[in-house]
Amino acid sequence: MAQFESRSSEQHTFARGAQTSVDLSRSAQDLFQPNSSFSRNEQLPLGLDFTAGRDIYASSDSVIAYKKDEFNWTDLLKWTPHDGDNPSLHQILNDCKTPFIDAYERSKKSKDGEPGKSKTLEEIVDRLKDCPWADKIHVKFDSKALNPEYDPVHNTITINPKDSIEAQIELFAHEAYHSTHQFLNKMYGGILLDKDTFTNTLLWGEVGSMIAEAKIQDELKLATDKPTFYFRKADGTEDHIVINDYLNEPGGIKKLFDFLKTAQPARLNQKPYGIHYQDYYQDYAENFTQNGPDALKMIKQWVNIGHKAEDI
Repeated sequence: MAQFESRSSEQHTFARGAQTSVDLSRSAQDLFQPNSSFSRNEQLPLGLDFTAGRDIYASSDSVIAYKKDEFNWTDLLKWTPHDGDNPSLHQILNDCKTPFIDAYERSKKSKDGEPGKSKTLEEIVDRLKDCPWADKIHVKFDSKALNPEYDPVHNTITINPKDSIEAQIELFAHEAYHSTHQFLNKMYGGILLDKDTFTNTLLWGEVGSMIAEAKIQDELKLATDKPTFYFRKADGTEDHIVINDYLNEPGGIKKLFDFLKTAQPARLNQKPYGIHYQDYYQDYAENFTQNGPDALKMIKQWVNIGHKAEDI
């Protein structure tokens, strides 16, 4: 389950200061970890019978569980990141065995309507591959991370390896969305934004990441609670909303945006998003001229491979 508080520092390529801790407490479920790959320091076991193939994941409750006839021999050549590892995105995509890339690859092989198909997850990972700063992105595995998030300063997505397989998929999707939605064209493609436009732009990024996670949870029918945002009401009591409830509601996305702009996140006593993101405006404005040329180079690179400037 995703418990959104305020993913405060996930988008700000313009920010120079320290990052704010956020709450991403997710309920780990008692599911098996990948069982068909080996760490870099392990040798391939001898005498194993692979004639019928093996389950890659042993989660019987989830449609992402691989069937025995879908065993991929190349998995034996991959290594599973462990606590403390910090592989590059290139390694994650090509050399490592992780729940989120396994889910992506399974989805790419599946037809529309088949179990395990998630166009949303495919779009997110495909964007990662094309991202102009893909060569700088790393995925850090940290079991002590209380609030895993995307760190734009070090281009790092943090995953808690103790989370369930499915929770890791949701978290990776959310943070990968942030890592490739930096709003460079909006921020630097023209004149300096005013504070309200700046704040709303970042807030739309938060809404987008929540919606993407909710869609993936729905598309893959993951055995987790639906992504949830906890907030504090005027009387001080805690309440919550379920992000999935806004997916099919007419005008639901805008309603979610309006709600998140003023809602007081619970548990960490943080500011509402609409106030919080304003705090980054001064850094953005002061560094606008300095950051502009690099941003324009990234936009050009993105456009040159067939994307639209406004999508980065």
